[in-house]
Amino acid sequence: MADSALVAGRIRYQNLISKFLHIGFMNGLRPKAVGLTLNSNDHIERLFARINYEKQTRVASDDFKLNQMLQFLKQLGDPHLKCPVVHVAGTKGKGSVCAFAGSILAQAGYKVGIYTSPHLERINQRIQLDGLEISDQQLNQVLAKLDPVLRQMDAQANRDGSKPLTFFEVITGVAFQFFADAGADAVVLEVGMGGRLDSTNVCQPEVCVITNISLDHTRQLGASTDKIAAEKAGILKPGVPAICGETNELPKRVIHDIAHSVGCSLYQLDRDFRIDSSQSDFEYWSQIAADDEKKISKLQPSMAGAHQQTNAALAIAACEALIEKGWEISEENVSRGIRGASLPGRCEIISGDPTFILDMAHNEASATALSETLASSVAAFAEAQSRTMIFAASREKDVEKILSPLLPMFDRVIVTKYQENPRGRSAQEVLDIAQNLETGSKVQIEIATLPAEALEKAKRIDSPDHVVCITGSVFLVAELRSVLIAKSGIDR
Repeated sequence: MADSALVAGRIRYQNLISKFLHIGFMNGLRPKAVGLTLNSNDHIERLFARINYEKQTRVASDDFKLNQMLQFLKQLGDPHLKCPVVHVAGTKGKGSVCAFAGSILAQAGYKVGIYTSPHLERINQRIQLDGLEISDQQLNQVLAKLDPVLRQMDAQANRDGSKPLTFFEVITGVAFQFFADAGADAVVLEVGMGGRLDSTNVCQPEVCVITNISLDHTRQLGASTDKIAAEKAGILKPGVPAICGETNELPKRVIHDIAHSVGCSLYQLDRDFRIDSSQSDFEYWSQIAADDEKKISKLQPSMAGAHQQTNAALAIAACEALIEKGWEISEENVSRGIRGASLPGRCEIISGDPTFILDMAHNEASATALSETLASSVAAFAEAQSRTMIFAASREKDVEKILSPLLPMFDRVIVTKYQENPRGRSAQEVLDIAQNLETGSKVQIEIATLPAEALEKAKRIDSPDHVVCITGSVFLVAELRSVLIAKSGIDR
């Protein structure tokens, strides 16, 4: 593993360049600036210099369009049409569903590509083939292959005064090209944000999945669950089977109406398939296939929590839809795939003294799921004598709603601000919100200017069976996970 200081330094450099280029674009500089201050041979660095909406809070819905993405891919020879796709949208659980589906398909003997976002420590984590991240060399090679088209489109944007291809558009194009060149049998593709106008929504999928709907990215997607549902359902295609995990009536009805209007078969959780859950395993029941009801028993996800059992069921349902299309996937493939799937930063436990639990809960629904999982499915948390939470959040998030289900579960909360992304909310603002929520003086709340300082404070707490939960943002987990993994000596 690379030295953590070197990795952190590179990330800071990438963020600085991205910030500089973004300021330049906002002040009228044109795409010709891309690459001029960088090593022209380092395509990865020039990728990071592109506008990256993952690092911005003030992003409007009209910033997202598909015409430029389609033009980009057309000039590459349409690599997005060369591999069968499982397309996954939803507010939360998308990454887990992708991990489960990819693991099942791999167990069935297929060469599987998985594309997810955002990444934790490394951009390579977004693009995986047969369980391995794309290497720096492979990434640079694909970018070099794309470079003539990128330069041409940047020059055209410069002449037109239009926006150049973004970071997400380019890395999505890289994924499509990489999987096409590798001859992937299947690609499990996670929507970045929304669905209808997301850059991934140029594919022609074999099956679509919508996990669930809750309030998130409301500036871009709408301020109600029905509006957000309509954006997510924008991935549905005529004649393509779809799996729906949303059970709340209003957003569910929107998804069903859109499925009917585009002419696709929709398989609904708790109607066409369901689970019978216990603490350690679950049974999957389904009537998706044309024959009799199917039952698969004793399914044991490695990822903890009832919500992960539901995510696993959605992945199984998607694979059942593939079976109906002639794909060969056995019950043993399903069982092994569910058991073998893993995803960093989703209630991930790093054992030690103290024990650390990392989870990227960043909205009310995911925070509630985390609180329920900690209470029911994480033995280290249940048995702990001392519980500390390190928390940070993005400016656009509803911190009060995220903290509300979590705050009562801890003896101490250390609030901080992540450093490697400009979207971070000030630690003082988070502290004020947390203190207003905590009126009974049962939880000790303090501030740490930097995540590393919060980590050291948590480690200094002298208590047996001490557990530290790091949560509130993918960016906080990303900053601290690499440090913890490096110090633990674990290869992850």
